[in-house]
Amino acid sequence: MSFIESIAPSKLFIGIRSKPRHERRVATTGALERSIVMRTHRLLALALTVFAVACGQGLSASFDDSATLAEGVQRERVGIHGMILVGEPSDLLLSHIPMFHAPHDVQLIARGKLVGTNPAIPSSFSDRLYTFVPKPLSLDALRLGRLKSITGALYEGNFETDGRKVADNVSLAITGIVHQHELSPAEPQPELAYFIVGAGANVFAFHRIAGSPGFDEVLNVTLGRGGLNNSSLATGLSVVARSVPDLASQRLGLVTSTMTELSGAQLRISSVQSLSCLSGPMFTDACE
Repeated sequence: MSFIESIAPSKLFIGIRSKPRHERRVATTGALERSIVMRTHRLLALALTVFAVACGQGLSASFDDSATLAEGVQRERVGIHGMILVGEPSDLLLSHIPMFHAPHDVQLIARGKLVGTNPAIPSSFSDRLYTFVPKPLSLDALRLGRLKSITGALYEGNFETDGRKVADNVSLAITGIVHQHELSPAEPQPELAYFIVGAGANVFAFHRIAGSPGFDEVLNVTLGRGGLNNSSLATGLSVVARSVPDLASQRLGLVTSTMTELSGAQLRISSVQSLSCLSGPMFTDACE
């Protein structure tokens, strides 16, 4: 059973981040160049182009149609959407790093695979943090299954802080959507909740983000005796820790938890390695 939720097309406005994520990287990696590239008018023009391509439209529209295109961009959440990468090149998972405002107000877990070969790319993304910065794209087209491939830069570590660029122009085929939902700062979530996804030794837990401030945690985990079959793990499971509040101080990366699957079965989950934990509502700083 997939986690895909039925969501009406968004009417939220689109824009660049108030503090674009990749502009907060260290100055020694070309801050001046990034500042120029991210000027609002240039990003908007690029976003319009990406939206047209993502929707399968040509670029023959005249300047008189720019207002219509801009409205489409707003609806499609076009922007630069950084992601956490886990798994292996032939079977990987991408977790969008969200925020509580457009165009980044979506939690998304997608399945994909590397296209082509590149000796610089590691054989596994499971032993440390890797992040991926795709070229501007429509987050709505991606989360609703219309966007089938993305291209961008791969970093070892967090691309926003001290990450090291591993490769450029890395192409990924998107093979499925495990989960996606729009974020609402007021959404209640009284108990700690995670999505469990993977296969074999590569099993990962993704904290389900609800109301603000929230936190975004991704872990490599092991399951208790009996575990689960690969079919269940491939499509993903939603689990909750009964009577455990949804707080970063109670997160799975700090403890071994017995969680309850939605079907009622209990599952013991242990953290092998916390790959990333970011505190909301901006999701830029590490969890304490």
